[in-house]
Amino acid sequence: MSTLSTTLPDTQEAPSHEPLGRPAGMLVRLWSMFVARPDLRNGTLSLFDQAVVSGTGFLTGVIIGRLCTKEELGIYYLALSIFYLARGIQEQLICAPYVIYCQGRREDAQALYTGSSLLHFLGLSGVLVVALFGFLGILALGLGPASLAPAIWVLLGALPFLQLREFLRRLAIAHLQLTTAVVIDVAVSLLQLGGLLTLAYFHQLTVPRAYGVMGIACAIAGLGWFISKSQPLQLKWSTAVADWWGNWGFARWALASHIIGFATPSLMPYLVAAVHGSAEAGVLGACVNIVGTASTFMIGLASFLIPRAAQAFAQGGVPELRKVLRTATMVYACVLGAFAIIVLLSGDFLLVLAFGSKYSGYGSTIGVLSLGMMAQSLGLTAGIGLWAIDRPRANLSADICTLVVTLGVALCLLPGMGVLGAALGDLAGKVVGALIRELTLRRLLKTFPQAAEG
Repeated sequence: MSTLSTTLPDTQEAPSHEPLGRPAGMLVRLWSMFVARPDLRNGTLSLFDQAVVSGTGFLTGVIIGRLCTKEELGIYYLALSIFYLARGIQEQLICAPYVIYCQGRREDAQALYTGSSLLHFLGLSGVLVVALFGFLGILALGLGPASLAPAIWVLLGALPFLQLREFLRRLAIAHLQLTTAVVIDVAVSLLQLGGLLTLAYFHQLTVPRAYGVMGIACAIAGLGWFISKSQPLQLKWSTAVADWWGNWGFARWALASHIIGFATPSLMPYLVAAVHGSAEAGVLGACVNIVGTASTFMIGLASFLIPRAAQAFAQGGVPELRKVLRTATMVYACVLGAFAIIVLLSGDFLLVLAFGSKYSGYGSTIGVLSLGMMAQSLGLTAGIGLWAIDRPRANLSADICTLVVTLGVALCLLPGMGVLGAALGDLAGKVVGALIRELTLRRLLKTFPQAAEG
């Protein structure tokens, strides 16, 4: 990190009769540190941006949970899991390679690479819409909850815009243009929550309409990005094809790892619904929503860490990468560990406060899920290290073990323990996955000559 480049005022020389001197001096120091240290500034903006995104998702779930039935909340989360899967596929195929390979390109080459990524996004969006039609066919055959179909029909139109918002904010974060990402996400938040509250006021709020509002909010924010031309881009099909194959070596392993890793949280609501019904799936969704407030911090910091770790390894090798990862590990352990303790001590208080008394009695479930969140953050840090050294394939073994352990434990405990059994399976899988990922990273770092210097 760079040192402070500005001359800071000596607050000790302030006259004792000026009570505002010391606080004002402290604020000046903090502001100077914020301006002078890019890592601190960008990290703070990344956390704030993720707070906006996660806060919007949390409040959306709370609004639907309070004004709709448990079954409707369950349908909302079942449909949301489909969006999360689609978002993850886009992240691994398009955004993740972009973050790693966009570093150091000339301005003209960068504009072409950004244009290629946009064309990749458009093609993938078309494929995902076709896949949704296929899913509707599966529901029509009676293989799944029929009440999910209306939400999926709306998601057909909303999904491309939800994906566009994610694509644009990832572009901004990749170039550490955190202010642009914040503007996009604040705009979506205001439009989305405002639309939902308007529907609620007129007693017109349903799950399909909620997804319609989400799609419209993302479409408006995306239009604003294109009008402002925040990132230069040039569209060229031949370059897009070449860039696709250039990205594929990284993306195929990142995607395989993600699909395996995401299978568990994606399948779990359906497993709970199959064994205990949609209402219990809604309870699981509410618990995940509470614990998801901590993911604001985890994902926000990770969004900054991915390009920062790649940059550290490219410029300083293994020693610099280790510094970044050690700092991240300590921060995650302290913050998410404290969050887990608070959740465990408070029982179901937060759940009832957010969703109402009909969700009481599930304090143990959110406590176990919070411990799983801490384990996931430690594994995530090691995974970022594997990405930074261009070894995405090495994440695969950890994700396979996570999937096997999680499903094995959950299937054994789910019939007798309900959502608590699902939470215990989640915790077991994440602990095993984090240990394997950390051991894999340590082994691979030893293969680099620079490792001896760290």
